Amino acid sequence: MRNPWLSLPEVAPFVLESDKQSILDFNRIARPYHQIHLEELPEPYTGNPLANIILLNLNPGFYKRNELFRREGGDAYTYFVKANRANLIHGYQEYPFYHLDPNNKESPGYYWWSRKLKQLISRYEAKKVASEVCAIEYFPYLSEHFGCDHFIMPSQRYTFHLVEEALKRNACVIVMRRKNLWERAIPLLKDYHYFTLKVPQVAAISEKNCPDGYREIVKMLG
Repeated sequence: MRNPWLSLPEVAPFVLESDKQSILDFNRIARPYHQIHLEELPEPYTGNPLANIILLNLNPGFYKRNELFRREGGDAYTYFVKANRANLIHGYQEYPFYHLDPNNKESPGYYWWSRKLKQLISRYEAKKVASEVCAIEYFPYLSEHFGCDHFIMPSQRYTFHLVEEALKRNACVIVMRRKNLWERAIPLLKDYHYFTLKVPQVAAISEKNCPDGYREIVKMLG
């Protein structure tokens, strides 16, 4: 399947033409905290899509620090944009899970993911985790709170394809949030042995929050 993110515009609004009308229609009626922020780069997935540890999340969050980083990040933001775009086209990076790249430590993504993967990073170091883990978002665009569960955009078909390929290679899959949405989008998941979090709101991939999944990851990484 062709990667649609090869066609992402170079300047804002950062939205694929195939997704644009659906998002404009949604934003016209959505409450402010559900609004999709097209001034920010989308993040449909993070990491090597061929990784054997797959985290299924909901959508990338929008916070005030996203806006501050974009406006005031300077060289750090420029580096982040290059890493984001390389990730979108599955280009080579020293840290495939680019949010864990130390050069991105000022980014909101580093702030969020370094905490959610803290126990794995402490055990294996960031570079190994960044090479072995891929996070895939159900919805690719940023919002304060997710509200786009009643329609599916064309770009999401590619996301679902990546997950289906991961299932075929028997990847370790952890559904972080909204397993009902993921199972509806990918029926194969219903009969697949995946793991979930005890407290999805915490979202940490840890021995306490995901005991069985964490043990499986440790078994895979050695």
